[in-house]
Amino acid sequence: MRTAIYARVSTLKQDNDNQLIELREFAANRAEQSGRDTATGSGKKDRQQFDQMILAASQHRFDILPFLEA
Repeated sequence: MRTAIYARVSTLKQDNDNQLIELREFAANRAEQSGRDTATGSGKKDRQQFDQMILAASQHRFDILPFLEA
């Protein structure tokens, strides 16, 4: 199964390293693509990596996309 992972935090003061550790463990080193963003949950959404992941998913470049947001 082709797997990609994605993590997001709301502010630059936050770190998504813990999210990525958890996601990588879940994916058991099978992730072929990964992305991370820092974007607030309000206002204009600027999530370039998320947009790329959604595009890749629509192109069937992977089968599963687990993600965590904080």
